[in-house]
This record gives sequence, C-alpha cells and structure tokens, in this order.
Amino acid sequence: MPIRYFTYHKRGYQYFLADLCYFVNLLLLLNIWIFPNSRRLMISTYCLAYGNNAWAIAMWRNSLVFHSLDKVTSLFIHIMPPVVLHCLVHLLDQDLVDSRFPSISRVKGVEKYGLIEMVIWATVPYGIWQLSYHLFITVRRREKIAAGRPTSFTWLRKSYSKTWIGKLVLRLPETAQEPAFMLIQYSYAVLTMLPCPFWFYHRSFSALFLTAVGLWSIYNGATYYIDVFGKRFQNELEQLKKDVAKWQSSPRLNESNEDTKYLEPLNLTTKTITETTATDRGEKKLDGSEVRERTITSSVTTET
Repeated sequence: MPIRYFTYHKRGYQYFLADLCYFVNLLLLLNIWIFPNSRRLMISTYCLAYGNNAWAIAMWRNSLVFHSLDKVTSLFIHIMPPVVLHCLVHLLDQDLVDSRFPSISRVKGVEKYGLIEMVIWATVPYGIWQLSYHLFITVRRREKIAAGRPTSFTWLRKSYSKTWIGKLVLRLPETAQEPAFMLIQYSYAVLTMLPCPFWFYHRSFSALFLTAVGLWSIYNGATYYIDVFGKRFQNELEQLKKDVAKWQSSPRLNESNEDTKYLEPLNLTTKTITETTATDRGEKKLDGSEVRERTITSSVTTET
C-alpha cells in the first residue's frame, strides 16, 4: 500500500486512492484492531467486502499477473478483505472468535442480521464515503480533474461510453451526470450485497464464491498474458517482415545480384577449363604407363 501511494502520486493517479476499495480496507483494519466488539461495523465491512470489493474484480478486470506489482496490488486490495473475513467467520477456532472477535459470535449466534438490516447498516459507511468523496475530490479538485487528472467517474464514463448505461448517463445535462453516476454506483453496491447473508451464514457458499472470484482473476491474468505478449510477438513478426522486405528491395542487394549474374558464366568457364586440364593430365599419365608397359614387354621377348 505505501508503494501504491507513492507510485500513484508520481503518475497522477492519486484520486484513485480515495475509491471505495481502500475505504473498505480501512474499515476492516478498524474492525479487527480497534472495534472488534462492534457488530454494526463488522456487518457493514462484511457486506462491502463481499459486495462491492469482490465484484469489482470482474468489473475492473483485476488480474493475477505475477510480474506486475501494480496488478497484484490491485487484486490484493479487492480480494483480501473478503478472504480475511471468510477466515474469521468460518475457519477460525470458535473459542478464539468468542474471545477476540465477539461481534462475529453474537451475529452468528444470538443477534442474527437479515438482508435488510445488513443493507441498511452497510449503507451508513457507504454514504459517509460517497459524500466525502464528492466533497473532497469531485468538488474541491474540480479544476485539476478538468485539466486531465483521472478519477473513477471519468474512467467509467470513458470506458462505458458505448454501452447503454453509459449513453444514458451522457445524455443527461453535465450537472446531472455525477449525481446519476453516484446513484448507479449505490444501486450496484446494493445489488452486490444481496447474496451476503448466504456468504455469512453458510461456509460452503462463501468458499464457492471466493473460489469463483479467484478463478476469475486468474482468467483475467491469462487473458492479459495472451493479449499483451501475443500482440507483442505479432508486432515483432510484422516488423521482421518489413525489415526483410526493405532488405530485399535495397539497391546494394540488386547490385550484388547483378554482379553475381555476370560472374556465373566466368565461374562456369573456369570450372570447365580446370576439368579439361585434369582430364588431359590423366590421359598423359595413361600414355606414359602404356609406353612403359610396352618397353618391358619388348625386353622380355628379346631375352627369350
């Protein structure tokens, strides 16, 4: 997280650090270390972690790309709160939960929360975050945002401009686009909270959901590797084709081909002369052998 803070400030992405996912991580830290007895804080954190944070992995295409610290950090910010809460609620020893996190024991045992209560109590910290974001980022930093500093709203408006919901928002007056975006964002948050009672009271449902989210991030990472490295390899091949075509059409290569064309008959003539000379030498050797053989034969005949 500290590395993310400095790198995003350096790249001009500091307004992304005020997004809801960072606020949920802060709520989780408060719930674990400062307010472990607060049932309402615990249930609010749980709904926001399993709701907006977990589903944002699909919406923001968080990817498990091992060589990218930025992508791994983004995935960690979104997936770790629900994973930690799954361990606290379903995997931790009950005696330890009773002594260290009594709010979880009370909500699971005596004071059970229904869907409506979960949504209501999760809306309270969500509303605090949304109003603070609008006041300190959208209003007070309006000039810098207009100058090009990206925010979640500007990113979503650009990314979803061709979808039906993006077109619907962009048709509104400019002053009404941001309130419409906040309303859509809250509706999305409530929609993702609907299955939270199943995640909280049923260990198997929670495990299946987190497994699906993790597999989705792996799929995004695999797609990233195929798209990025495949595209890079394709660009290298295209560049290689251009270099080969440029080399083949270069004047020096044409001159070299012309010289080779004129030298081929000369090489052929030289080869023919060499072969003829070698043949003549062989014939001379053969004639000399015949002479010696005839001389020896004549000598033997005379002696006889």
